[in-house]
Amino acid sequence: MTQGIQTLEDERSLPPKPPPIDPPLAPPAVPSTDYTKTKLFATTDLIVKIITALALAVLGYAGWSLQSGTEEHRRTAEADASILNLRKERSASAQRIRLPELQQLTEAENLLSRASRDLLYPKYEGSEAVKEARSASRLGSRLILLADGMSPLPGDPDTEVEISTAEELMADSLGLPNSRKRATLKTSLRTACLMYGEILRLLPFIQQSVGSGGLVRYSTHRLQLVDASNAVLAEAALDPQTDACWQQWLPSNSIPLAKLYTQTDLSQFADELHYAVARRVGVILANAPDLAERYVTVRENIIKNNDEPLTSPNGNSP
Repeated sequence: MTQGIQTLEDERSLPPKPPPIDPPLAPPAVPSTDYTKTKLFATTDLIVKIITALALAVLGYAGWSLQSGTEEHRRTAEADASILNLRKERSASAQRIRLPELQQLTEAENLLSRASRDLLYPKYEGSEAVKEARSASRLGSRLILLADGMSPLPGDPDTEVEISTAEELMADSLGLPNSRKRATLKTSLRTACLMYGEILRLLPFIQQSVGSGGLVRYSTHRLQLVDASNAVLAEAALDPQTDACWQQWLPSNSIPLAKLYTQTDLSQFADELHYAVARRVGVILANAPDLAERYVTVRENIIKNNDEPLTSPNGNSP
């Protein structure tokens, strides 16, 4: 007990305890000056980013469109250049292949035109008839040479023509009515020109033999002059390629020589072939129009260089 009282007295003798100290007060709040954290900045930043993204998208699309347009233009230019080169190659090929054909056809056309002109009113007697036959023979030989080169090119169809038979040509020369059914045959242009060239080539032979009163008869590869007993008086070789044409052209494979010489309208025969050649030229030019200008030049030169008369003033072939 005494000890407890002593402890109480000791505590009273101690100095008084200081009052408790309050915790320090927080400094007053100061408004933030970091504008990057404001709502306005965030909104503005978002809008700027959206606009930037849209601008990049627009620029990207514009760049893609420009590149695509440039590539398309390049491909178009290459395609146009390829087409132009192909046309040039075709034009050059056509000139190499078609131009010689056009030249041959034009020369044949010119010869046929001259034959039609000069045989329109033929002379059957005297020295004039001899001159005419010799000149026509020269034309026929030239026409045969040209016809040999008229074979169709690979891939080309053979040009078919319809020509009058010898009987039909005689009927025309006699002025028979046109209402009758015409007697014609179909053959290739080349074969028809070959046969007509042979007829012209043989005119001197026919002219000299007309007084014999015989018949002209077709035999294999040959044209024969026979008498009433079928004895062969003379004969001339023919191109084997014209065999079928001669068989159809001559009536019953034979005809009186006088009729063949004086009544067969060889001028009309030339006209028929002339028109067929002209049609063939038209087809070639329609398929190769680039040759038209060159063709005009070729035609003018051929006409200019070959438009001489069939006979010269002294009666000889020019």
